[in-house]
Amino acid sequence: MRSRLLATSLALFLLAACSGGMSMEDYFAQVAERNADLDARGSAAQTSAQQQLAEASSQEAAAGVMADFLTELAGIGDSAVESLEGLDPPDEVKAEHEAYLSATRELSESFRAMLDDIQAADPADVGTVIQAAGVEIDEKSTAVDAACMDLQAVADDNDVGTDLKCADPAEAQDEAASKGAEGSE
Repeated sequence: MRSRLLATSLALFLLAACSGGMSMEDYFAQVAERNADLDARGSAAQTSAQQQLAEASSQEAAAGVMADFLTELAGIGDSAVESLEGLDPPDEVKAEHEAYLSATRELSESFRAMLDDIQAADPADVGTVIQAAGVEIDEKSTAVDAACMDLQAVADDNDVGTDLKCADPAEAQDEAASKGAEGSE
């Protein structure tokens, strides 16, 4: 009896190991948890940077605040990439997972590139550098949002009750366009 139970347990373990990773529920629970943590860290970094920028007494100080903020965002992006790389998604979501991972990696790299540009720029030119790099950051952020929405669609299609709290790329683009219109008036 004991050997039959052991053989059945071993067979179930091997079947689970060969089925392509985590369960759908576990995978999406971990992605949702990581997204919530990363969003909280990003919001805290943004709030802190906004406060520091309001208190900056010179262009050099403002450039330093932006450099620190981008360093923090790049670190948050690196954490996101590491956490996504650490997951073993189910076969049904592997393509969407890889797209989300790739988009997240590209966004993190864009933060680092913007940081390099700011550090190389004259403090008086930092605003221009931010505007120029901001277009790429917006595009990469939109790609992350779209990939997240694709993951959410898989969760919804498989009746996994989770909310990844993805930003709607269309709403983000509308918001960016309205900010651009306000800035040009």
